Amino acid sequence: MGSGPSGQNLKFDIVALEAAYKKRIPLWEKLPHEALFIIQDSLNSSEVKIHSVIHRIKTFKSFLEKADRKQLADPFDQIRDVVGIRIVCLFLSEIERITALIEDAFDVLAQDNKVDVSSFGYMSFHLIVKMKKSYSGPRYRDIGGMAFEIQIRTIAMDAWAAASHYLDYKSEGDVPSDLRRDFYALSGLF
Repeated sequence: MGSGPSGQNLKFDIVALEAAYKKRIPLWEKLPHEALFIIQDSLNSSEVKIHSVIHRIKTFKSFLEKADRKQLADPFDQIRDVVGIRIVCLFLSEIERITALIEDAFDVLAQDNKVDVSSFGYMSFHLIVKMKKSYSGPRYRDIGGMAFEIQIRTIAMDAWAAASHYLDYKSEGDVPSDLRRDFYALSGLF
């Protein structure tokens, strides 16, 4: 057993967990490459205006913190957003169209609609997906059953998420109250 970032005792050996994490990195690097090819093909066949499509692989530190925070027994099966893809579009109305394209291109395991135009703060549409069984052959053999996350948001949502993330990780004294108030006012305007 090890001690995690929050000081709690974890149900797993951190050294073994990190070794298993590192062993999976080549597959996690392959997964977004193939998924982005499929996403770009779907987006190119539509008339949706896209600002950017990016991806990331959760760092071991972030992976460990999530496993610890949620007290997961099997983090490799339970953390389904190790690989994440973010699609940033121009307009709110395009989120639904992009979601439909994603649903056609992948098997959707879960959805989390964090887009509530009547509230302030973080907004994004999240899908947990995996490759369709129809994607077969050597290039999909090792990644076919792997779950990953696709986030869809507008430029305004993305800008607010970046500012909000910064504010969330700073103490009250680090960000002056008038600046914090202005950020929340901007959130309301967006």
